Amino acid sequence: MGYDMYFAGPLTDDEEAALTKAEAAIRAAVNPVGMPQGPERDAAEAAWDAAWEARDAAMGHYFRLNIWSMGHCREVMDRLGMLTEQDHPGWPDPEDFGLPKDDPWGDEKDGDEDPLAEARKRFEQAQEEVVNFEPQPVTGIPRHKLCGNDGWLVTPAQIEAALTEWETTDEQERREAVGENDWFSEWIAWLGKAKERGGFRVY
Repeated sequence: MGYDMYFAGPLTDDEEAALTKAEAAIRAAVNPVGMPQGPERDAAEAAWDAAWEARDAAMGHYFRLNIWSMGHCREVMDRLGMLTEQDHPGWPDPEDFGLPKDDPWGDEKDGDEDPLAEARKRFEQAQEEVVNFEPQPVTGIPRHKLCGNDGWLVTPAQIEAALTEWETTDEQERREAVGENDWFSEWIAWLGKAKERGGFRVY
């Protein structure tokens, strides 16, 4: 299990083009696994590595932490005052929308008209209100938004509040945080970018 985080806002045209180009290069590259040792394999490995490096560079809108790293991330952010214990509203009950509790999404087939389509749409909107909820006052990132894969929206205001805590933290404590996790400085930089892109979602 891991945590896949993406800017909430859409990619720019240039970002979309760079990502499309990078993914096309990967599809066109020859995977060197299984090739015999020699100049051809060396060239294939270089091209393969370059293609994936280009894709990594084009994925600036994305940040991933595995379950272990996210645990450390929460510990450090909590210690530095970047997280809050603010909770979210309760999840909607499918039965309140006229949907079966054990299977609110049904098993519709292509071409079939879904008599519960409108109810499912309202239920989905109610779920979105939960994951998008921004408790007030905004003093940091609610812990629960970094604890699940439900598409939680971490808003620009929440990021800004968390980064304010980071910036006002004693320099020694910040150095220790980065020293404990060599990716933490990248995480802080990514948060700053995400703040300008509508926040980010956690999957």
